[in-house]
Amino acid sequence: MLGLSFVTPFVLLTYLAHQTTSSTLRLPSRDIRTGTGPEQYLPSNPVAGTAFIQLDRAGWTVTANSFQPGCEPGNVLDGTGGTWWESEFSPTMVPLPHNIVIDMKNSHIINGFRMLPRQDGPSGNIGQHRIETSLDGKSWTQVGSGTYANNQARKTTLFPSRRAQYVRLTALSTAEGRGYQYVTVGEIHVISGPKPTLPRENWKVTVDSENPLPNQHRAVEATDVVSTTYWSTQFDGATTPGFPHTFTINQGSAKAVSGLTYLGPPTSIGRIGQYTIQKSTDGTTWTPVVSGTWADDANPKSAGFDAITVQYVRLTALSEAGNRGPIAAAAEINLVDGSRQAAAFTVTVDSEETTSATEDGHAINALDGNPATFWITKRNNIAVPPGYPHFFSIDMQASYAVRGLIYVPRQTPGNKEGNIGQHVIETSEDGNAWTPVARGTWEDDTQTKVVNWRGVQARYLRLTALTEAGNRGPWACAAELQPIIQSSSLSPAPESAGQWGETINFPLVPVAAALIPSTSEVVVWSAWNADFFGDGNGRTVTATYNPSSGIVTQSIVTNTGHDMFCPGISLTKSGLIVVSGGTNAEKTSIY
Repeated sequence: MLGLSFVTPFVLLTYLAHQTTSSTLRLPSRDIRTGTGPEQYLPSNPVAGTAFIQLDRAGWTVTANSFQPGCEPGNVLDGTGGTWWESEFSPTMVPLPHNIVIDMKNSHIINGFRMLPRQDGPSGNIGQHRIETSLDGKSWTQVGSGTYANNQARKTTLFPSRRAQYVRLTALSTAEGRGYQYVTVGEIHVISGPKPTLPRENWKVTVDSENPLPNQHRAVEATDVVSTTYWSTQFDGATTPGFPHTFTINQGSAKAVSGLTYLGPPTSIGRIGQYTIQKSTDGTTWTPVVSGTWADDANPKSAGFDAITVQYVRLTALSEAGNRGPIAAAAEINLVDGSRQAAAFTVTVDSEETTSATEDGHAINALDGNPATFWITKRNNIAVPPGYPHFFSIDMQASYAVRGLIYVPRQTPGNKEGNIGQHVIETSEDGNAWTPVARGTWEDDTQTKVVNWRGVQARYLRLTALTEAGNRGPWACAAELQPIIQSSSLSPAPESAGQWGETINFPLVPVAAALIPSTSEVVVWSAWNADFFGDGNGRTVTATYNPSSGIVTQSIVTNTGHDMFCPGISLTKSGLIVVSGGTNAEKTSIY
């Protein structure tokens, strides 16, 4: 049977005009956050984990020095573990070294590289290698090298932050030690922070001016970790100095720096627009590093650059973002760590399996970059395992423009226990008020799920699992959960006429859809299978979305003997849905 396979997840987006309010997820009566109810199980204490944030790869292209037909370079960007790039070995064996080049289409501040080997065995595993970056695809800078172990675990290389458009992996040998000349790669990702901010305890800050009122709006208030206090240039007194304004940081000693973050004042007056950042080794001679213009909104701002080792950093404000006057202000200013260190996320879950001798279900496993490990809720050595809903909450330690979530189900062969079905994804700036950004039902398989939404500024990201995809038990499981941060690390552009609402995740490819007038529900369907079509065999995989509850329910229609892939759709006068043709072209069904 011939069929076309769809591997891209599909979502339904709703557009909400002029609606930007937060909402609270309505959960069943048992409160998993407080442990109240018939079976008490308190949420875990926060657990720190190292975060590797992978850039969104949409639109990227890839080339290689050679490839075997059927194992093209593009396979390393397709998001599946079952395909790979393989250098040419037939009819001609192309000898080592081999290279594969990723073109990200735009320059990004990056600080790491991840490679997943071919997953069906060690054939072609790379051993000795080097990693290089480039802005133009011609001039290359080496950022990493070494020898990969001969296994199928994901490999991660961190390096000091730098700007690049191209990343090149060069294989110098195979890991198997048998003299083979061909190599394989399953998946490639590029990491872009988040990076932790540098400690400010030893800073000495000087400014061109500050408000003269006692204990109000002094320079130190931009480094006090309190977003409601702020530094402001002088505005009370005989004169109000104009632009430019400077905020100079003496770190006390030279440290690796790869960026500056800026949070504007609680009020709009004084937001910095045009700016420049300079560096100095002695506090006297200054060299430009980066310049730009920040948007006139309340979102946190950042300016990234190639890692530099420096003691003095100066932010010069050249204009007020809204042209409201000659004042510059800042609630918080931080410098970004330019070393190889990655930020430590904090994870909180409703429960985790930590007492089993055969099953390591710690929450931190879902952030370790290894799909062979997993988080699973508590289910051993307890009379009644905690039931649904379950939640996995990530504190990213700073606010980022978050635009998606990657969920990798458990990868244990033959064991899908804990696969998440119905779910809700929410974001928050403070960990208290949550806004849903996506909801739906995932299919019961081992494929990676990628959920995208319009970028929102958030520090916290929470996945709440509402059902187990195969109804196998009360537990939830995840091999990997990775936030998707907007590649530019810039705040989302403000909306003037409204904004897109949360995405709705369906357990199928919605080839066709219709509104049910009597219930206001949306019915969608694919073909005889959830994600590919072929010769009609008289059934259609269907899902129904209820806008009121946000629940997606899957079903399989067989009673009409009709495979309704790509049909004609119409409504009768009384509101019945008429589906004509499709793969079974001779059939007509009425809903």
